[in-house]
Amino acid sequence: MGRVNDFSGEWQSFADCAITRYMFVVTVYEPGGEYYSLVFEKHEVSIGRTEDNDIVLNDDSVSQRHGRISLRGGKFILVDNNSTNGIYVNDCKVSAPMMITGPDDIQIANFVLQLSKIRK
Repeated sequence: MGRVNDFSGEWQSFADCAITRYMFVVTVYEPGGEYYSLVFEKHEVSIGRTEDNDIVLNDDSVSQRHGRISLRGGKFILVDNNSTNGIYVNDCKVSAPMMITGPDDIQIANFVLQLSKIRK
């Protein structure tokens, strides 16, 4: 891993810098039309039905650990954790890690998620 000097005598990795430069927002649209937004300041979040996930989608069609979203170098990567009912992006099933590049609709069961990033 490459390293840079932050001039305070401490070393910081390039990966640390990339992680802390962005926050990201996940907007969750529920089946009844309600929606809410979650703000994250970490590089990866989990999605699933159980309370130990960062994004909890309370529906029996959602697997316990359904998938995850990573923010790496300013780019979103979406991964399906071999869930029972899958993840779809703009109606296409996710079968391998997928880069999310625009205002895409991520569908998990009857929920739709949208991603945006905020530069810190």
